[in-house]
Amino acid sequence: MKVRWKEVDWSLTNTEIMRLTGRKLGTVRNRRSQLAPGTIGEPVRADAVDWSSVDWSATDEALAKAHGRALRTIRLQRLRQNPESYIYPRKAQWEAIDWSLSDIQIAKLLGISRQAVYVQRRRRLK
Repeated sequence: MKVRWKEVDWSLTNTEIMRLTGRKLGTVRNRRSQLAPGTIGEPVRADAVDWSSVDWSATDEALAKAHGRALRTIRLQRLRQNPESYIYPRKAQWEAIDWSLSDIQIAKLLGISRQAVYVQRRRRLK
């Protein structure tokens, strides 16, 4: 199927155009730069989150579910927007942990990821 590039709706994202035309993403990017250079740039998501108005007292998991974002995105935004609300256990808390519990159980107790517990467990060789 031949694509009529001059008739493409450049208000769409590159990914949307790629799906409509069946062409590779690189091809769409190149054509956009040639035919519609004024439209280059990341479009704002329709469901963009106003991070300055987020209630950071909620857990990362609850915020991720409420805003439809990945947990990693929420944690990064928490660090950027409200770093004092970022909770990571202090040394005294790590020393008081019952290491007979599983990583998942400890993670739930501390409100952190299982991977963070895994790292601490390996550091302490327990």
